[in-house]
Amino acid sequence: MWGHFDRAYVLIRGATDEVRRGKLITALRQAADSYAVKPDLDALLDRVTIVQGDISVANFGVSEAAMAELAAAKIDQFWHYAASLNYEEHRREMIKSTNIDGALFAANFCKAAHIGRFVYMSTAYTCGKGNGPVPEALHAEDSTPFSNYYEESKCNAEHALVQACRANGTPLTIFRPSMVIGNSQTKHPGGSDTALYGFMREVNRLKSALGGVKDTIRVFGMPEGEVNFIPVDQLMIDIGLVLSKGLVDGEIYHLSSDFCPPTERSFGMICEQLGMDNLKLVRRDEAQPLSKIERVLDDKLSFYANYINQRKLFERKIPRSH
Repeated sequence: MWGHFDRAYVLIRGATDEVRRGKLITALRQAADSYAVKPDLDALLDRVTIVQGDISVANFGVSEAAMAELAAAKIDQFWHYAASLNYEEHRREMIKSTNIDGALFAANFCKAAHIGRFVYMSTAYTCGKGNGPVPEALHAEDSTPFSNYYEESKCNAEHALVQACRANGTPLTIFRPSMVIGNSQTKHPGGSDTALYGFMREVNRLKSALGGVKDTIRVFGMPEGEVNFIPVDQLMIDIGLVLSKGLVDGEIYHLSSDFCPPTERSFGMICEQLGMDNLKLVRRDEAQPLSKIERVLDDKLSFYANYINQRKLFERKIPRSH
């Protein structure tokens, strides 16, 4: 992606320049360590200008002087990645503040800094529950049954950004990744500890708690379903393909994989690697009453249950490369 930009301005929270630069370097090193061929971080940093900013306040709290400098730089694109990955109902207001209000602050910042285009990193799961084809289009806010408030907030943000960018006269492009995992070549997570890695963490915690229990333990899901994992390097290839052809106002792009093994197979491979071969993925309607251990596991995996109980087919305009 860096090949498409001459200079990047990165908005980062932090009390001092040293703190903000340290955050950026840590994030870049984690990402770089996941690649077999390491990028030249010093060369990348030479092309970066760090701007102090806070997503929770209007115009990110950027000073008038800094805003004038940004406007004078004639920046082409604003890429909005920042989001809360929390999903719990009791954190609803915090999630809304970051994922919806923060996105609107970003859209208005884009206008104030005279930035040419807004690029929003959403999620493929703004479609909510259900199976089958998922179009690259806005999904209904009021009639879509969502798995959790994270999905709902990202769907709400898409709609809010369409309206705000239209009112501001700012072209908008939306990218929707599926379940992002580590680099396909090195298998390194690159600093990620959510999605697949969160699921593995919960299963591994169960292993420690069980203390060697060998009885079959059922986990409820759709064995013949699919979980759409996309390695981060393949995701970036997809974005590069779109950039090479030029971003289009109003377009929505799924960043998803073409090859998705059955959920039963993915689940089995994870359990095998964690030494938990006694876990078995079964349909809930085929199961007998839960054992005490199964009830505990069902509760711990409640967030992930929605994603191992579905088979979504994400439509794509981007040519298939994986």
